[in-house]
Amino acid sequence: MKKLFTSISLCFLALFSQGQTILEPGDLFFTGFQYGVTPSGPDRFSFVTLKNLEPGTKVLFTDKAVLAGNPQTLCTNEDTCLWTSPNVFINAGTVITITEVVGGINATANIGTCVGNMGSLSSSGDQVLAVQRGQGSSISFISAISNTGFVVNCATGCTNNNSTCLPSQLIDTPFFMSFTISPVIVNGFYSGPTAFDSISAFYAAIRNQNNWTTSRQADAAATWPSPWSFSITTVSVKEKMGQNQLRVYPNPSTGAVNIITKHGQTGKIRVINILGVLIEEKRIQSESITFQNLKPGLYMVQLLDEKNQPGAAVKLVVK
Repeated sequence: MKKLFTSISLCFLALFSQGQTILEPGDLFFTGFQYGVTPSGPDRFSFVTLKNLEPGTKVLFTDKAVLAGNPQTLCTNEDTCLWTSPNVFINAGTVITITEVVGGINATANIGTCVGNMGSLSSSGDQVLAVQRGQGSSISFISAISNTGFVVNCATGCTNNNSTCLPSQLIDTPFFMSFTISPVIVNGFYSGPTAFDSISAFYAAIRNQNNWTTSRQADAAATWPSPWSFSITTVSVKEKMGQNQLRVYPNPSTGAVNIITKHGQTGKIRVINILGVLIEEKRIQSESITFQNLKPGLYMVQLLDEKNQPGAAVKLVVK
C-alpha cells in the first residue's frame, strides 16, 4: 500500500510540475485594439481569459503573418510580446491589457509582464495573434483579431505582414474577430454585455460588430471600461467540454467544488491529496457532483470507470 501511495504521489507531483496552463483554441478572446493613436496614447490591445490561468502561464502575442504550410509557421520579422501571468491564479473572465512602451524594449501589462514590444501595429491594416508553443517547434493558435479581415490565401514568404490569412486551427470556429467596415477601423473595443448564461452567447455577442465602439481615426487613447471583466455561468462549462471527460470549477476553490462529467458517464470521482491519500469519493449519479468543505491545499480530482480503472485527472487548488 505504501508503494502504491508513493507511485500516486510521484504522478501527482509531476502533474503539478507543468508550471503553466496549456491553452486550447478559444481559451482567450480579444476585447480591444488601438492600432493608431497619438504619441500620448501608445498602441495597445486587450484580451479576456475564458479559462483559469495558473501562475507563470505564458502566451505569445504577435502581429507576424502566418505562412502557408503544415504545420503553419510565422514570419520572422515584425514584433512579439511574450506575456507571463503573475505568481497568482487568474480567474476566467479577467481582462488583460498590453500597452506599447514608446521607445522602450518591453511592453507593459496591467496584469503580468511582457518581454518584447508591440510598437508597429499598422493603422492601415494589421492583426494580433495569440499563440502558445506546442510540441517541438510547432505552435498552437489560441485566438486572432484583425481590423481589416483575414485574407484567403496564406503567404508563402514574408512580403506583407500587415495582413494575413486565418490560422487553420481557427477556421470554422468562433475564436477570432475581424471587421468588415470600410474605411478601415483604427481603434475599437468591445462595449456590449459582459454577463452571459452560456459560452455560445458570449461568442455571439463579442463577435457582433454592433457591440463594439470603433473609430476610423488615429485618436488619442480611448477610455476602455474599468474595471472590465466577464461572467459566464456554469452552462458554459458543459458546452466547452468537447472531448474532455472532466471539468472542475471553481478552480481555485475556497472549499466547495463542482465536477462536471460527460453525458452518460458512469463510475466514481475521487479527490486525492498531494500525498496520494484518498480524501473523498462519490459515485457518479448525474452529470454534476459537488464536494464540500475541502481544506486548503493541492488535490487531484480523478475519474474512475466501473472497473476502477483511472481516467481523466484534473488538478484542484483549494485556498
